[in-house]
Amino acid sequence: MTPTEPTSVAVAGDWHGNASWAIKCIRHLAEHADVTLLLHLGDFGYMGEGFDRYLHKVSREAAKAGVTIWVLPGNHENYDWLAKQPVDNQGRTITSHGILALPRGYRFTVAGVTFCAVGGAVSVDKGRRTFGRSWWPQEEITETEANAISAGPPVDVLLTHDAPMGCATPRMDRRSFLDWVGPVVASEADAHQVRLRNIVDALHPRLLLHGHMHARYSETVEWVTPDYKPYTCRIEGLACDDMEGNQILLDLTDPTNLTVTDLTPPLSKGPRFRDD
Repeated sequence: MTPTEPTSVAVAGDWHGNASWAIKCIRHLAEHADVTLLLHLGDFGYMGEGFDRYLHKVSREAAKAGVTIWVLPGNHENYDWLAKQPVDNQGRTITSHGILALPRGYRFTVAGVTFCAVGGAVSVDKGRRTFGRSWWPQEEITETEANAISAGPPVDVLLTHDAPMGCATPRMDRRSFLDWVGPVVASEADAHQVRLRNIVDALHPRLLLHGHMHARYSETVEWVTPDYKPYTCRIEGLACDDMEGNQILLDLTDPTNLTVTDLTPPLSKGPRFRDD
């Protein structure tokens, strides 16, 4: 490790284009940790009316804090817009100054710790959304993408938007879920989580960080690789904007013992935080 290499990174869950909350997170981070990289787990805010203004505000605040933001796009993102943006020599999409969107399966190393970023999920509310305006089919990890990612070497940390099948994510009961989204969309969501679980089993990370479920929780699972070798993975689910547990600090000082601490800013009481 070089003296200038970071020993920790910040990780944030869904921000949903909430500029007030995003700026609050960045300011809180700058006040409490010496961090230059923030990894965002998706539903960042690449969609909706005026999201360019949101990007400008977040980019400006990140620059003030000396923080670069890497986003793995979630399901609530405008994939048509993302496809039209410039790409750097590592395949990362340049969405604003200091804000990059990572391609599916992007691998990188920080302080000797290997990462793989796998965004995407099924919008279970897409029946209430408009195709090409508020949901896009590119939101899903395809079977081809899953197979290509799974063919790579193991990693220490897997960053995902969706949760893999089999983890204890806090969620509504199955009957209520089926009544809400219907059996077809429920089946699509299940299939997506199975594809993601296949990636996890192939890469058997020691730590998995995800968003999407809007709930902060931790669990340790004992799963099995495709060639029947057991492995242990700690799963950390992050909450969304304006919720406890939306932002954490991942300590990389000891690559054999990755630890997380909460870095969520205090929740607002009374008037909303101003972002200007």
